[in-house]
Amino acid sequence: MSSRSRDAVLTDVLASIVGNSVDVADVLADLVAGCSDDEDAGAVALLARSGGSAGSRIEEGLALLAATSHNASELEMLQAQHLTGPCVDAMTTHRFVLAEGDDLVREYGDVGRAIRDAGFERVEAYPMRWRGETLGGLNVFHHTVGGEEGHRHAQTYADLASVVLAQSGATSAMVGASLDDALVARSVVEQAKGVLAYVEDLDMEQAYRLLLRLSHESERSLTELAETVVRLRRRP
Repeated sequence: MSSRSRDAVLTDVLASIVGNSVDVADVLADLVAGCSDDEDAGAVALLARSGGSAGSRIEEGLALLAATSHNASELEMLQAQHLTGPCVDAMTTHRFVLAEGDDLVREYGDVGRAIRDAGFERVEAYPMRWRGETLGGLNVFHHTVGGEEGHRHAQTYADLASVVLAQSGATSAMVGASLDDALVARSVVEQAKGVLAYVEDLDMEQAYRLLLRLSHESERSLTELAETVVRLRRRP
């Protein structure tokens, strides 16, 4: 897939997310189709924890979200039924998983054999990450072994799928509350910049750079550090 067509897919997905309503099924279908083209894959599919809950256990069930082919759908459901396979591993380890050739059968038994019987020799699995948790996994099926691993692009599609799932249930009030929190945090940062500019005799740009450096060196969030600076300045 060219970078232009990839951009078109991602632009459409983002437009859907911020629109008046989100048809999750359509957006995810576009995502797996775009990923399949981008990675020159034989098929791509998404599998998630039942209900999309990051806190649920694998044993509580998995659900197919989208697939580019019937074969891919069946292979995902097989992984869900047996609770084993590259996608399941990506979900439980929260990491990229690669299996190809004879390793598919050695690692996953009947599931791996079914993957090869369907004509696929290589499977890449990417975790659908969301704030330290894993909502599901994205499987990229290839007909041949070897080749370059599409870590960056395929992981981006998996991450976008997580965003779609997480944001589709967000109400305007929830988004508004998040915006309010962000605005409050930004206000505190501005106050801290003013304090540092006054105390250290800096201009505002220099004060902001100092705040960023101190945040990095102390391994504290920018907002947390800014709150500390303002609080110390106000202390009698």
